[in-house]
Amino acid sequence: MKSSNKSEPRNIKDRQPFCWQEKKALEKIRQLFENDTASALSTYVALTEIASDAKSDTFPASASHVASKAGLARKTVIRRVGPLEEYGLISIKRTKLPGSKASASNIYTLLKVGT
Repeated sequence: MKSSNKSEPRNIKDRQPFCWQEKKALEKIRQLFENDTASALSTYVALTEIASDAKSDTFPASASHVASKAGLARKTVIRRVGPLEEYGLISIKRTKLPGSKASASNIYTLLKVGT
């Protein structure tokens, strides 16, 4: 798809919305998810985008919302967030709907990646 706007280099000083990922986090994902790198990266990038939208490193998000941003199936996202948490890239506060066994949106926190 060709854009009608003149192409210019992006400039962070333009204050356009953006999200960022620590390069160490991306490297760690590539190293740890040898067979599932693409879906793990996509899940992590989706979480960073949602964090950017929330303007906070801690934010609520449903698996369906993360899946939508990641371009993945909900079940794939559910399989990826556990290891992302286990490897210290995110923390997850799992929540339930009051008076029910059903899950509510989890509370995610993006964590600083150790050396």
